Amino acid sequence: EANSGRLPTEDDARNRSMYERSPFGLSIGRIDQKYEHWRTVRERKLKLSQDYESQIESMKEKERTREKSYNKFLKSERDKRRTQFHKWGDRRQAAKNYHDRSIKDIEDTSYLDYK
Repeated sequence: EANSGRLPTEDDARNRSMYERSPFGLSIGRIDQKYEHWRTVRERKLKLSQDYESQIESMKEKERTREKSYNKFLKSERDKRRTQFHKWGDRRQAAKNYHDRSIKDIEDTSYLDYK
């Protein structure tokens, strides 16, 4: 009020806060308000940081699960390939056995012919 260039009226006096009525003048109220303000700011910042931390943590967790699933997928692919190879090996073996048997049969028949 003193800085606004007009004299304080009765309304101003009536509307003063408890702190402004105090003998110490405005300073207490202002300090208190500042303290409140900074407390709220600090709390807000703390909350924001906690939210951020939790977000980061959840992202990391997602990443971990994704990695796990991808590793599982790769493992299954590897196993598939391995079993495929085994299947092919079995087929090759079967073919070889069949081939040997046929050769043996031919040899046997030729032996019989010779005999």
